[in-house]
Amino acid sequence: MKLRAYNASDAARTLEIFESAVREIASHDYTPAQVDAWLGDASNVEVWNRARMAVNTCVVQTDRGISGFIDVDQNGYIDMLFVAPREMRRGLATALVSWAETTARAVGAEQMSTYASVTARPFFEARGFNVREQRSVIVRGVELTNFAMTRRL
Repeated sequence: MKLRAYNASDAARTLEIFESAVREIASHDYTPAQVDAWLGDASNVEVWNRARMAVNTCVVQTDRGISGFIDVDQNGYIDMLFVAPREMRRGLATALVSWAETTARAVGAEQMSTYASVTARPFFEARGFNVREQRSVIVRGVELTNFAMTRRL
């Protein structure tokens, strides 16, 4: 396993990981309509790349290539954390969160935060994040549940 900075050539693979993780894993906790709303127009690689480049994004590589990614902003907010379904339960997400924590501390953030999906909530809780609020958000006209979670650094 190797962590490295995201670059534009990673856009298609990280988008593929996002889509497959939502369709194959998060779909256990969300309806097909919710999954479709969540994914939205995620097929636009250029838009996806701009979003990843706008924040500090890291990818993890295994012997199978890029297998996951995370981003963190200057306030310690994690917007995206996804691992390829075939690579789950191998410590990749934990390594990515550790990278995000180190990165957030380096820029002076005092806490980490995320809006975790129903699927991701147990993962973040196991890493010391606490639920601050259960939220119902409307995405493309469809209601989704997520959790505002934080952890002090």
